Amino acid sequence: MTLVFNVQSPFINNLLIGEQSYITVQRGKDMDKNPLIGKCLVVGIILLFVGTSIFPTIAQDTEKAYLPTSTGKNQFFNRSPVPLSTSPGWIKIFGGINLDEGWSVDQTTDGGYIVTGVTGSYNLPPNGLYSFDLWLIKTDHNGDKVWDKAFGGRDWDIGLSVQQTADGGYIITGDTYSFGAGAEDVWLIKTDGNGNKIWDKTFGGTNFDMGYSVQQTTDRGYIIVGETDSFGAGGPDVWLIKTDGNGNRIWDKTFGGAGTDSGRSVQQTADGGYIITGTTGSFGAGSYDTWLIKTDGNGKEEWNKTFGGTNSDEGISVDQTADGGYIITGDTYSFGAGNEDAWLIKTDGNGNKIWDKTFGGTYEDRGFSVQQTTDGGYIITGSTRSFGAGGYDVWLIKTNGTGNETWNKTFGWASYDSGNSVQQTTDGGYIITGSTVSSFGAGQDDLYLIKTDKNGFVTSPPNTPTITGETNGTIRTSYKYTIQTTDPDQDNVRYYVDWGDYYYTLTGLNKSGDEVILSHKWDTKHAYTVRVKAIDENYAESGWENLTVTIPCLYNKSIPKFLELGSNAITFGGVSEKTTNTSQTIQFIFVFGLMIVDGVIVGVERYGAHYFNFDCSPVKKVTLIGIAWLFDMDTSYSVLRFYMKTFTNVSAIGGWSNKILFVSAEYQHFSLFVTPLSMVGLYFN
Repeated sequence: MTLVFNVQSPFINNLLIGEQSYITVQRGKDMDKNPLIGKCLVVGIILLFVGTSIFPTIAQDTEKAYLPTSTGKNQFFNRSPVPLSTSPGWIKIFGGINLDEGWSVDQTTDGGYIVTGVTGSYNLPPNGLYSFDLWLIKTDHNGDKVWDKAFGGRDWDIGLSVQQTADGGYIITGDTYSFGAGAEDVWLIKTDGNGNKIWDKTFGGTNFDMGYSVQQTTDRGYIIVGETDSFGAGGPDVWLIKTDGNGNRIWDKTFGGAGTDSGRSVQQTADGGYIITGTTGSFGAGSYDTWLIKTDGNGKEEWNKTFGGTNSDEGISVDQTADGGYIITGDTYSFGAGNEDAWLIKTDGNGNKIWDKTFGGTYEDRGFSVQQTTDGGYIITGSTRSFGAGGYDVWLIKTNGTGNETWNKTFGWASYDSGNSVQQTTDGGYIITGSTVSSFGAGQDDLYLIKTDKNGFVTSPPNTPTITGETNGTIRTSYKYTIQTTDPDQDNVRYYVDWGDYYYTLTGLNKSGDEVILSHKWDTKHAYTVRVKAIDENYAESGWENLTVTIPCLYNKSIPKFLELGSNAITFGGVSEKTTNTSQTIQFIFVFGLMIVDGVIVGVERYGAHYFNFDCSPVKKVTLIGIAWLFDMDTSYSVLRFYMKTFTNVSAIGGWSNKILFVSAEYQHFSLFVTPLSMVGLYFN
């Protein structure tokens, strides 16, 4: 079966409902978005494609008693890999019409997952349209929602870190504008196994205070790290808070100087102390540096290290490694290949750097979460603008024990998608949460939950598609392209086509093996690289297939230029206005102009002077049509003339680089010579 789609407009070209639906939109050249908490609104049109056929995946885990591991990590179940099932991955999207995001995920003892983030779609009434609540979602091992809870008030409240606790409940930290002592406070919430709140605590002063990371400690209390603008040495400082099992503060410590300092991740270490990573603007080599702080069990600093260059560098996630050292991820503007790169730093137990690696391309790439894997390597998630489908994509990077990349995967489409938290699962795969603003879900941002196998695959991906069609064309001419692939699992597939001109097409689902025909046209001269990939109904993605399409002709209307008459001026329609007075000046006005190139109207002008540049080789015929008023300033002679002239060889006109000057209604003064000249046959040197 062949499905035919006709693209008629650069924005929404055609919108069909059902398996044949697709959308073509223009992608902004400089798409950007703050990947932290402040969010900018996305203005655009989002087409819903909701995959509903998801395969069961993870084997159930054997529940074990809570105990600290040899590296000091809190463990609630056996994390040794179990045999992979035949369908190891899936993608789930949760959200409504407003902003909804996932910021932290933890695998639970029943093999399911607990996720925290923020929701603007399911906030508690009567909190109002512009409030956002902390969101807690429990899923089973297939990612299907078991229950969800929202916590909050009338303002912005967000969950940034969650962990299952020894009693089977959950501990969450984040920040709240709705409750507490100041503008924004650290928020700590304890729930039972069904998400019902047992207690909550706020920590803060009169200014802005935030909690980024929480972990249950070996004494059944909790450790939180974040930042405070209410206390400390100056500006925001790193804030470390220790509580008992009921959330009552035992002690707190601040770390920082006169600049801006922030703690983003904390973990209890094997010796009972704590390791913190974040960012410092008070110390180090550049404007901001990655900061690593080690404390004892009472929060007293033992040592700290900064990493960075002359620009801005940030530490976002830290994990103690099996050798007693530490692994950090974040981002760097000082090193790497492009504007901003994901950064991976390995240190020894005293914080001395052993090695570091950067990952990225030309644009912005960031690492948000890292964990050591059971094979001694590392798994990182974040976002990439340099690779993937376009815009920002979720980025999953696997390295070996020395930080060399083993593989990487991207998930997402042409807007903004980000992976904020990753964890290795008991089957050896990975669970990621984040957000998607691409053509998924129901609203502005949706919570993204992705389960992969040990190689980063969601399911067996479709085969790389083929694309055939015209490879040499002309501008503003629509061409048809045939795309086809097969899926090993016989899943339905959709196609994502990047046309190379900041436009892309996303089709609906099609049967494996069916041909899809799409149409597209280009408006400017270029050799375009058209890229297409297939995505099955479980969001497994094929590789890219490329096709180069050369469009040789450019009609480029430029800014106004000064008009000059030359001795080779052309008489339109056999009519000339002549003079032999060398001092005479003619005031020349075009009141209407029209240009036709090879039967296509390429310019209709009233007033304003423009020129058109023709790189077509060759242009067969150019017709100029104009109405002109000529006025002799010395004799007061005036005449209104209609002129039309056809040129069959553009390159021969005046011999001046194929540039024809044409148009209008600007008051220009031309000194005339003894040689008889035409007043309206104009061309530009």
